[in-house]
Amino acid sequence: MSSNLTARQEQIIEMKAMGFEAEDGRLTTPTNKLIAEILGIAESTVGNHLSRAYATLGVPDETSAVIEAIAWGEIKVPALPLL
Repeated sequence: MSSNLTARQEQIIEMKAMGFEAEDGRLTTPTNKLIAEILGIAESTVGNHLSRAYATLGVPDETSAVIEAIAWGEIKVPALPLL
């Protein structure tokens, strides 16, 4: 069974899941604004993709969307080494 996310929804959720290294060296979740800049789309478009992905996955928020997308095999995230 598939969640039927679009390729763009998968891409954006994967970017949220992967995070990025902030200037202070911490790993953090990219903002919708940063994702929009990277993808060359409007920030509101990122929000629209996320909202539709939440509805498709039947979840209320970003964290739940990442968990469900991983569980459905819609996105892949590499294992991080334990410190």
